Amino acid sequence: MTAYRSAEPPVHRRHPMSEPDVRNLERLLETALRSVVIRHETTTTDMSLGEYRELLHRCRSSYDSEGRFRITSFHPDVEDTSVRDSLLNVIRRELAHYIVNDMLHSGSILIGGGLINGTPIDDVVQNLMRRTIADGPKIAAQAFQRCVGATGFPYCHFVLLTSVRLDHSVPVFDGISLLPLSEQPQSLPWVLPHMLDHYGAVDPLLSMVSLSVQKQMSPIFDVPRLQFRDPRRWFTATLRSQDAPTFCYRAFYQALSLACGASVRPTIDWDALLDYEIFDFRTVRGIGGSEYSRGDLSRLDLSHLDPFRRHEELDILLTDALILEAKKLYGMIVRLDPRVREKLDIPIERWMRSMEQQGTVDKIIDLGIALESLYLHGIRDELRFRFALRAAWHLASDPRNRTERFEVFKVIYDLRSTAVHEGRAKETVSVRGEERKIAEFVQEAQEHCREAITAVIQAGTLPEWDRLVLG
Repeated sequence: MTAYRSAEPPVHRRHPMSEPDVRNLERLLETALRSVVIRHETTTTDMSLGEYRELLHRCRSSYDSEGRFRITSFHPDVEDTSVRDSLLNVIRRELAHYIVNDMLHSGSILIGGGLINGTPIDDVVQNLMRRTIADGPKIAAQAFQRCVGATGFPYCHFVLLTSVRLDHSVPVFDGISLLPLSEQPQSLPWVLPHMLDHYGAVDPLLSMVSLSVQKQMSPIFDVPRLQFRDPRRWFTATLRSQDAPTFCYRAFYQALSLACGASVRPTIDWDALLDYEIFDFRTVRGIGGSEYSRGDLSRLDLSHLDPFRRHEELDILLTDALILEAKKLYGMIVRLDPRVREKLDIPIERWMRSMEQQGTVDKIIDLGIALESLYLHGIRDELRFRFALRAAWHLASDPRNRTERFEVFKVIYDLRSTAVHEGRAKETVSVRGEERKIAEFVQEAQEHCREAITAVIQAGTLPEWDRLVLG
């Protein structure tokens, strides 16, 4: 599971705790353990310290939906008020600059929700005690020292992807990786979010691929303002990547789709704070995970997709060669002129939708929109002829191939027209006098579309159509 953990960032201290202060905190936490009680939030039921520690360890080692649910219902309470007050005084002293009326803000509000008016420092005590119970007073005290002395904290953003499989973890860029989920429910990683099992089972998650992006939040804390302002504006999340500091999620999904010949979409995304959970003030949280969200970073319309729809027979195995091709295409896409990239958005999006559709008519309609937006831009007459002519000259290199492509694209245009105006598609189609099964021809047409889009990306611009056709 080390592939899921963030590397420790360089620590820049503001008000470093002295070693004697750290040892004093360690002794204080050791004393607090002797009076801690694990209480339920709404009932009088308590949990034993040993059971709670075992639960923490279990939820840190694997995805445990039931355990996560129980953790969010219990909290450690230090019954010895003098010890509790001493812990609060340590927090007040070390974070004095950020506390107003015993409230403060943590950067975790930006990645998973939080209280707009600030979080009580009692929450810091609870999180500190959780770390103490799980790892012991010494490690908890050292973790507190790191947190109060750093200018920011690392966390990891995860996105589950459709349509692809993976045999092993693959670094894509510095700080950005593709990670396979286990085929066995009991081996799913602990960093999965609190889904509490989609429709009662985690089976849809098995063997899926996760995109992992290492990020940094700065600062860790800020002062709750007296005037009403959105505290999320006070924090900044940045990518911890030398290769792709401005990584574009949408461009990566497009590049991966074009490289694989399948529509690769984001389904759910979430954040894990990993080793900085002491200052995790998200409203819904457990150990390492959070509630998931949809489309926050992808900005894609996923309304037509079931985010967990699986068609194993259509999943593409990501090989090193495919990932290398995706990286090359990604680099080309992000370097495109913004005007060219904007014109390619519709062809790429509609081609991806065509790959997702189950019905032949829907496949043809989306495919037709993709190709017509590419080859008929600005044309109002002779649509069928000029559509086929532009495509033939764009994709073929010799007269014979151009003639073949010309005929194929005329058929594509006719199929799209029939699908739109009559809502149907025949079982066969005639191409240059040869009868073809419609399903096979549509797959070929989708490949022509992918080839056309990729050719524009590789060229870096759309062709000058008149010059291309007239020579």
